[in-house]
Amino acid sequence: GGFGHIEGWQSNPLDTAYTLIALQESDYLSSLDDATKTQWQTRISKALYYLATQQQKDGSYKIAYLDELYINSYVLSSLTPYLKQYGQYLPVAQKLVNYLQSKQTANSTWST
Repeated sequence: GGFGHIEGWQSNPLDTAYTLIALQESDYLSSLDDATKTQWQTRISKALYYLATQQQKDGSYKIAYLDELYINSYVLSSLTPYLKQYGQYLPVAQKLVNYLQSKQTANSTWST
């Protein structure tokens, strides 16, 4: 359901976030015919579901050896543009926001 670094690699939250951000920022879907657009909308839906299933109980996302703030910031950035169309993932985003806020130690300062 998610995306990996290279085709055939295991999906992970960060690469999935990168892909969702790229699709949104490039407005790629607007250049596609209806059938191809529908295929990509299905992929986006599956990627969002993948992110929801990878969320930890505390609201975070983890990948071994990578900075949690970095990963979680990108995942939140990737979810946000899709929440209007995929409102069922609003609780996932809110849980992630709560996690990030819990890591904030002072204005614009976070612990990892």
